[in-house]
Amino acid sequence: MRVVRSATAKRVALRADPTRAQVCLVIPKRFSERKAWLFAEDNRAWIKRVLSGMEKPVPFVHGAVIPVFGKPRTLHIIPHDARTTKITLSDDRLEVRTNREDPSSNIKDFFYALLRETIDPMWKGHCATLKKSVYQVSIRDTRGRWGSCVPAGKLMFCWRLVFAPMDVVDYVVAHECAHLVQMNHSDKFWKLCDELSIDMAGSRQWLNDNGDKLMMFGLRR
Repeated sequence: MRVVRSATAKRVALRADPTRAQVCLVIPKRFSERKAWLFAEDNRAWIKRVLSGMEKPVPFVHGAVIPVFGKPRTLHIIPHDARTTKITLSDDRLEVRTNREDPSSNIKDFFYALLRETIDPMWKGHCATLKKSVYQVSIRDTRGRWGSCVPAGKLMFCWRLVFAPMDVVDYVVAHECAHLVQMNHSDKFWKLCDELSIDMAGSRQWLNDNGDKLMMFGLRR
């Protein structure tokens, strides 16, 4: 359980955080931590029920099955004497040759680069269609959104999109590019987003059904 001290909270509370597969104990700034833990103890059944319904973390360990653009790959971590970690993606496996005990950060960096390489032609194509310019595209570790757009020409995407099917990635990129024209969620925006996307409706539904799962990859148990 994660403890959060809050300057704005009025009372102690328990909050589910499915993006981290945990429950947060929110404690007001001047509230007794001992009393807060007693509150959590009194709600042990609720905590257990909520945690049992959450997706389970899938750490980057040998044998883990990781979807890369929706296609399952088995992670093979192979001890190696070379000073640098080498990662190779094939049709059915992600091979990591490394001298590190835990190469999770290397694997995450690999996925950052892979997503950037994949989405670059997508946003460039959409911007050409829209006759809009973008001067900055960033990949970040976000929890509350899959992407964002600043109309002046900045786009951001969550690195965990690398685990989603390609049509879903295309939709998120199209969604943010459409905001370069319509910085709202009006009917005009959704019409434009649909025109840019391969499958807007199906992708939105997929994210609604599977979004929490994407947050589990790379998390430690």
